[in-house]
Amino acid sequence: MPPELLRPGTVLPTLPKPTMPAGFVSASLERRLGARLIDVAIVGALSIVANAWLGYKYVAALMPYVREAMVNPQTEVPNDPQLTTLLYAMIAISLVLWFAYEVIGTARNGQTFGKRLVGIKVVRLDGAPADFGSSFRRWAVMAIPNLFFPCCAPVQLIDVLWCTWDKPLAQCIHDKSARTIVVSARPTDLPPPADRPVDDGRTSHD
Repeated sequence: MPPELLRPGTVLPTLPKPTMPAGFVSASLERRLGARLIDVAIVGALSIVANAWLGYKYVAALMPYVREAMVNPQTEVPNDPQLTTLLYAMIAISLVLWFAYEVIGTARNGQTFGKRLVGIKVVRLDGAPADFGSSFRRWAVMAIPNLFFPCCAPVQLIDVLWCTWDKPLAQCIHDKSARTIVVSARPTDLPPPADRPVDDGRTSHD
């Protein structure tokens, strides 16, 4: 830090707050929540199908311990390497599916299926379309805590809820890490061009 900034009474410079790029309006929280629920349902269904065989193997390996626990409630499930391997294999497959669905879709046009359905999209802070790098960083912040589930579940909850009090761009933590925002993709929501007056219905016609 320069010496002049250490003098008593010195006012430190403040960074300008990010602003909404021209020509965009922030997506409503209701539509963002709806899109996320749709996306979670789709990825969850794909994961169930893809992990069906591993899930069967996991339940089959777990059942002997369950039966023993039903006879003796004091029985604890041992640290079985097979169970651990199967569990992390299912998590890995689910993350790969989520990556393909979320990152590739967002990098292509800023929209997953859920976002397209409710009419919102992801763009960068400068208004440019989301690219692969920003889409990957955005997804990684959401996905990495899954590797440490359930201990990191509160982290994911805070990430998702952050947009409810973040001003003025309503960014979640994963948006801040990728320098992205979620905006409306519906033409009717977009502000009119600066050089065109808004028709409020009171315009007279000869």
